[in-house]
Amino acid sequence: TRDIMHAGSPAGKEISAFQSVALKASRFVAVVALLLVVRWAAGSEAEKKMLGGLDLSTAHVFSWHPVLMVLGFTVCMGEGLQAFRTLRLGKPRNKLAHASLHGAALLCVVIALRAVFASHNNTNAPNLYTAHGVIGLAVCVLFFAQYLIGALSFLTDALSNGEKAAMLAPHALVGCCVYFFSVAAVVSGVAEKLAWMGCNYYEDADASRDKVALDAPDYNPAAHYHLLPLGCRLGIGVAVSSLIAALLVALGVLSLRVGKETDHQGPSYQPVSTAASSVLV
Repeated sequence: TRDIMHAGSPAGKEISAFQSVALKASRFVAVVALLLVVRWAAGSEAEKKMLGGLDLSTAHVFSWHPVLMVLGFTVCMGEGLQAFRTLRLGKPRNKLAHASLHGAALLCVVIALRAVFASHNNTNAPNLYTAHGVIGLAVCVLFFAQYLIGALSFLTDALSNGEKAAMLAPHALVGCCVYFFSVAAVVSGVAEKLAWMGCNYYEDADASRDKVALDAPDYNPAAHYHLLPLGCRLGIGVAVSSLIAALLVALGVLSLRVGKETDHQGPSYQPVSTAASSVLV
């Protein structure tokens, strides 16, 4: 027999042992991403390719942008998606936890946007001049709309029970898409920043000497990884761990079974919207 456990109240959503492991691992990897981005942001200019420090000065206010985006999207939003799977509080409290975690993510995103716009405006730099900037802002707007519609639909009496049931699958499906889009925006932002910082192989890890001029094709980048400055390695770690956390969340919250065997009746298939709605019930 398959190993099935119940997450939450007796009426909560069934979760397999595999899903339980995936969600626990996603939490660990998300925290790793947060620790890496904090270290990257807090590093001083003396450590090459670091973001300069976590203070509110004009020179360093940008450092809060990646930290808060990782905290909001990778950590808080990932936890919010798991609420109905992992919390043993009963459905009403799980719903409140789900909304609260996404609310915390929303707050982080608002402050992160304020930080990046302040950083650009303080130096008269253009805003929204890259694909990351435009896509990232679009994801934020979609997240705000998703949160507002979800709160009005499920935390108030604005809709009847039948209307709430009809809204559940679209809300869950769009919510999962917003989460994956947001992590993609985080990764694109890290990649953009690493490119702007000029990450490359250097003769020493603090980039105090010249770049390494390769005399042959770089067929084995792993052999030269130690030549990347610490800030570059931290940024790469943030991007990779954020992606892994998102993959583990997907494995944990989405139904992986297209259908299930029923006695003497063959497979019974579920539509995609039904599988998506299982995130929230």
